Amino acid sequence: MHSDLFPQYANNLDELPSGGKELDLYKRAATELFYISHPDIKKGNVEEDVIDQWTKKEGVDAVWVFLPWKNLKIRIPSEDWFFTLRTARNRNIISPKEQMNYRNLTLGIVGLSIGSAALTSLVYSGGPKNIKLADYDEIEFSNLNRMMAGIHDVGKNKSVVCAQRSWEIDPYLNLDIW
Repeated sequence: MHSDLFPQYANNLDELPSGGKELDLYKRAATELFYISHPDIKKGNVEEDVIDQWTKKEGVDAVWVFLPWKNLKIRIPSEDWFFTLRTARNRNIISPKEQMNYRNLTLGIVGLSIGSAALTSLVYSGGPKNIKLADYDEIEFSNLNRMMAGIHDVGKNKSVVCAQRSWEIDPYLNLDIW
């Protein structure tokens, strides 16, 4: 598969292709991580410099993710911090150990017309990091009644479209496209 179908990662913006749109979400994510880590503090009651000091002390580092199919560069926390942030609201549903067991699963989905709904549920819930996607077929208009895709996706490979939508939610997924 072509590398322009997959996300790219960099520590610095200048390591990524030039042009395109940039979206820096790191500060917003770091603030949310601070409040998740300090549930006793009411949101909005802490000065920005306190949050900056906390992120430095805790080592909340940032990564630039480039989504070439959108020509978009996004700055977010590194993988472990991103996972903590993404699954913070799961903590009242499953234990941290169960969440990690769920994350460490490897599974496959064959057939992405109806399988795209299962994939979407897995990705939104902070599920398995390692997923194998298999569907040789292209999206047709008649697939749009059961697949998370738009008319702009008609003619594209189902596995690639599903993978890209999944990376837009969790760019750290290890998706194997068959």
